[in-house]
Amino acid sequence: MVKLSGEVIGNDNAEKIQILPATIARVDRNCPEYHDNYEDENTFYAGAGSNTSGGSSGSPVIARSGNCIALNAGGAHEAASAFFLPLDRAVYVLDWLKGNPNQIPLPPRGTLLARWLFQPFDMLRRLGFTPEQEADVLKLSEDAAMNDRQKGYGFGECRYKLLEAVTEGFEHEAPYLAVWLHGGDWGSISKQDLQTMQWRMGRRTIWMVPKSPKSPRTSNGWEFQWGCCHKKEDNQKARVDQGFIWGHLHSGFLTAFAESIRGLSARFQADRVLAFGYSMGGFGAYQVASWAPEVFDAIVSLAGYGLGTEDPQHERFRAPQPQSGRIFRDFVGRYVTRMAKVPVVLAVHAWCDSLSSYHDDCTIIWAIKKQARDEGFTKHFADMITLPDSLANTDLPYSSSGHDYYYASLLRNSSERILWSKLRSALWAAPKRLSWSCRAPPESPRGSKRPGQTPPLWGQQKWARYRRWY
Repeated sequence: MVKLSGEVIGNDNAEKIQILPATIARVDRNCPEYHDNYEDENTFYAGAGSNTSGGSSGSPVIARSGNCIALNAGGAHEAASAFFLPLDRAVYVLDWLKGNPNQIPLPPRGTLLARWLFQPFDMLRRLGFTPEQEADVLKLSEDAAMNDRQKGYGFGECRYKLLEAVTEGFEHEAPYLAVWLHGGDWGSISKQDLQTMQWRMGRRTIWMVPKSPKSPRTSNGWEFQWGCCHKKEDNQKARVDQGFIWGHLHSGFLTAFAESIRGLSARFQADRVLAFGYSMGGFGAYQVASWAPEVFDAIVSLAGYGLGTEDPQHERFRAPQPQSGRIFRDFVGRYVTRMAKVPVVLAVHAWCDSLSSYHDDCTIIWAIKKQARDEGFTKHFADMITLPDSLANTDLPYSSSGHDYYYASLLRNSSERILWSKLRSALWAAPKRLSWSCRAPPESPRGSKRPGQTPPLWGQQKWARYRRWY
């Protein structure tokens, strides 16, 4: 919100209908002291040099997008400074009054008989604030920037970030909640990549970007591939990674993870909930979707795989057969078939991929299709998208593994034909997730599906390049 330009529209010292420019300079200004009965406390104001004067109190501050972002509340006598009240407090009071029409109009403030103030560290040091305390506060702030974490019995800490990508003018559109699950390199996805994916989806998107849980410091030495936990030595059998073969699904983590996603979808009133994952992330998407299919509208697994494999023993992972095949078939029968309840499931895989099995992924999609047909989910959509071999090794640095098509399948122009056009069309036609009926739907947003309406062509959607990030 800092540097956001807008206009204060209203009266100004008895002059009616004035428009004063305003650029938000700060959003953490302590409550101004008016020296009368209209003092406010325990909220924080936005500050701008708009030079408003008497008679303009309550005037809306309008951003260039046309949205009201604050209310003018006061100004300095001997400076151009103006103080704007953010709308979250006003919206809270209005919602309370609308929800409690027969009660005394006194919304609970939630105070502790204390007055809170922002103070810079320099001022606190004069009051005895130690460097150790400052370091602890900064660490808490860093953790808060991750937005949240989950931790439970038998699995370590799992942090996640929340990021918003939105096209200007669509800030109040009902969002998609999209979960991005990283691969086995544990790498962080860039904001630019998330922006590109949001732009291709064509919807305001809240991104949840978690990290696979770390192993708790216990004697059992569990390691995690998202919800699949295994012993450290399982990843060293035959000198190749076999944790995905000998591991098992951790019920505690998957339950907590699904509940976190469910809570965020309710918090943001998400129109759709999607999970994306590449390689190990695709495996994780299959795990959480099969554990709680009612939470999701769509699953997109890229270069994903399952628990166990039917690949021959002489191939890359030297999976012992027939044990590994039995594990995979049990995973498909017990868990994968539950994903038939997810409206949209898409898998993107290269036939020549030597690090994750194309044939196993085909089996997973085929099982979902068959189960959806048997259970009567005629409007649900599952599809196996085979990536051309010419695009299977296009990520840098180049390799011959057939497993390097992250950019080709998600970000470059080729991804429009491979994935995004299919995903948008499938979401347009698919029914809502099963848990949607358990809560009140939001108001119909711009761009939402209406009876008799056909989806617009991608070329007809004029999406601006400006996006806002929290």
